[in-house]
Formats: sequence, C-alpha cells, structure tokens
Amino acid sequence: MLTHLLNAGVLQQVAGVAVGINRNCIDPKAKKTKEYRQTVEDVLTERLAALKVPIVAGLPFGHVPPECNVAVGVRAELDGTNGDLVIIEAAVS
Repeated sequence: MLTHLLNAGVLQQVAGVAVGINRNCIDPKAKKTKEYRQTVEDVLTERLAALKVPIVAGLPFGHVPPECNVAVGVRAELDGTNGDLVIIEAAVS
C-alpha cells in the first residue's frame, strides 16, 4: 500500500506520518534465522524516508487498546525527534 500511495503521488503531499501501534506484527523467527526479514519499522523507514518528513510509529491510537481516536482535519504537531503527536486544536466546538 505504501508503494502504491508513493507512486500515485499522494504521500508526497504530507507534512508528516503518524502510525499507530502494530500489534501482532512481530516475526518470531526473525532473530533465529539468517534469512533477511523486515520489521514493520524497517518497511516504514525504507519506503517513507525519501519524503524527508517526521515519521513516528507506535503511537497509542487505532484498533488496539486504549483505542484512542485522532480526529481528521484538526491541526497537530508531529515531533519526529521525540516521537510526539500533539493535537493543538479542539476537534469539536
């Protein structure tokens, strides 16, 4: 999906990428075998690094507890250095 969005030119418009927790995405054989295996973080870094925008993964939202919601269209600040996503305006008035 990332490759498709990159090829379509969609991701080149983003100011940053915030990714929620990826539960059950760990390969139990990754450290026990010599074959090349990528983690979710490896894939995100490889595909998105060329965008040169802040990228933060493992944020506590999405379909895993505590199931926090992020409102679409609100202003936010993404700090790629500290791994913070700060919502800076109310979603409703």
